[in-house]
Amino acid sequence: MGKKIAIFLSAGIGDAVLMIPLLKKIKSNGHKIHIILDTIFINKEFLEFNNYIYDELTDLHQIKVGNFICNNFQRFDQAFLDYSSSSVKNVFLSTFISKRVIAMRKKHIFFPNVTYRNEKYETHAAVLNIQLFDKEYKGSDFDISQLKLTLKNDFKPDIIRNIETDGKIPVVIQASSANMKAPYKNWPVENWISLINKISLDFPHLFFILMGDENEISIGKQIENGLKGSFINLIGKTELTEMCNILYFSKLYVGLDSGLMHLAVAYGIPTFSIFGASSYHFVGYEKFDSKKHKVIYNPIKCWPCHGFSKTNKTRVKNPNNCPDLECLIDIKPEKVINEFKGYYSKIQI
Repeated sequence: MGKKIAIFLSAGIGDAVLMIPLLKKIKSNGHKIHIILDTIFINKEFLEFNNYIYDELTDLHQIKVGNFICNNFQRFDQAFLDYSSSSVKNVFLSTFISKRVIAMRKKHIFFPNVTYRNEKYETHAAVLNIQLFDKEYKGSDFDISQLKLTLKNDFKPDIIRNIETDGKIPVVIQASSANMKAPYKNWPVENWISLINKISLDFPHLFFILMGDENEISIGKQIENGLKGSFINLIGKTELTEMCNILYFSKLYVGLDSGLMHLAVAYGIPTFSIFGASSYHFVGYEKFDSKKHKVIYNPIKCWPCHGFSKTNKTRVKNPNNCPDLECLIDIKPEKVINEFKGYYSKIQI
């Protein structure tokens, strides 16, 4: 008889995508999955729209946590918490609802039924998540296809149809990341304007769709005012599932280390991404398919200072406190456009 497994999702789209291989592994072993949402960035509609794998779901923002604990006391055989979910609050909650808890972080506080796992250096986050369930799982067994998602309603949106009717290729651009709360991920706006204009000159058949959240609208307006090629600015103008639908039928993602980057990979879309303080070893995809996925980064002495516990703290302990963001500022548009030309010649669209 299968076990009852609780899975916490406490961050954004990217973390939800990185949990997919773990969910597939659990289901392949005949267990039932109960998703516990503790985030404002994704919802049940998003999960259902993407055919996300689970049997039951609880949104902690929609209920009283005390009642949830009482109704589910020791109900689950195991609870798994990835790096983003492994807060003291969630670990504490898990000890009430699950007989055994496995969390991906350094030990916060001692609980008799909690096992803490640290990451292995240069191991991808998706692999680390699988190892929450199967600690013997080898990274060499991981394939990028394990991240695959498909849409529940597989209809091509009008915007994509119109772009293709005009003989253009739809390309999603995300020029901001982490809801504008992580400057160490965000390349300067003027660089984006320069890059997109240069790409437009060399590849006039590309049509750019600017996408992002409502709190990134100001970035979109700045970029929009400086662009000359074929584009539409949809930043802050789409619901989450609309954004998914447009991305799913686009042919290329150009952007940052962000949720949309991970989602594009899950949809099988080629990605060209600029990384700042984050390590591509943990959350990048070039090492799995260098023809389809490209990461641009600047490995200065203090890089990477953002990621899991084994990060470079020689300069700052918190990447938000970096005084100059050298890892991003030193990535010039001229370098990126040259990298893009070489990359674009290899991918098949």
